[in-house]
Amino acid sequence: MSVDPVAVALDAAAPTEDRAGEALNTSYWLPHSGAPQPFNGQFTGSVQFAQDGSVADCSAGIALYVPTEIQASNRVEFSETELDAAGMPKMRITFEYTEEDRRLIKEAQREQERAGRRLGRFDPATDSATLPPGTSLHMTGTVRMGPGNDGTSVCDPDARVWNFTNLYLAGCGVVPTALVCNSTLTGVVTAVRAARAAVAHLAP
Repeated sequence: MSVDPVAVALDAAAPTEDRAGEALNTSYWLPHSGAPQPFNGQFTGSVQFAQDGSVADCSAGIALYVPTEIQASNRVEFSETELDAAGMPKMRITFEYTEEDRRLIKEAQREQERAGRRLGRFDPATDSATLPPGTSLHMTGTVRMGPGNDGTSVCDPDARVWNFTNLYLAGCGVVPTALVCNSTLTGVVTAVRAARAAVAHLAP
């Protein structure tokens, strides 16, 4: 979306010679924290400077990531008869939103529009889009960990698969809760935890 320089306190008339012809890009994160802040925000900004150093153009991106409720019906199942291109059992993914999920999405849309109008010209029809599930590709919970072998999880808190002594999992798939931002760091933490557990198991 286009940003009004005055709204963000940019002096479009003040030359800045060392930035002439350059672009300034920024990115900020607003982490979610439960009900008071139910979604994660990523805010990006770009300022394009003219050859004389004045501000030629300003734009901003406001992306809000909404967590979804955990449901047993949202799952990955493997076919017992069909294979994929790699010769592995074909996966079938089942996913649907709850009413609470849809409410949070609507709330995020309202907050995005409110912030956008504070920054400049914002048209929900052209400056906003709700992407389909899975678009971010930050998948978690496909082999989720749990406190007990009760059929609702795949592995224990150390990422050891239930009913196995020599099989550990690592990565974002074992994260048991909903996330609304990049999950790589959390996945790394689970991998380190699994590695330490495996080493301890193998130690004489």
